[in-house]
Amino acid sequence: MLDSLSETERLEVLGYLRKSVPLHPVEQKLMASAETILEAIARSTDLTVRGIEGIIAEAAFATEVAPALIGWVEQRVPAGLPL
Repeated sequence: MLDSLSETERLEVLGYLRKSVPLHPVEQKLMASAETILEAIARSTDLTVRGIEGIIAEAAFATEVAPALIGWVEQRVPAGLPL
C-alpha cells in the first residue's frame, strides 16, 4: 500500500507517524528528533563519526550477536572512567 504512494505522500505519512508514535528515549534525552540527530552527525567531524561508529558497533554486538552466544555475560565498564 505504501509503495503506491508518491514521495510527497510518504513524507506526509512519516510526519503523521512522527507525531503519533512515542519518541525514542534518545530523542527525549537530547530534546531533538531522530532526523535532527542524524543531520548533526552528518555535519560532524570524522573523529566524531568514528566515535559514533564505535558506539554503534558495541550496541550491535550487544543486541544482535551476544544474545546468540552461549554463556556470554556482558561486563559493562562504568561510564566516565578514564581508560
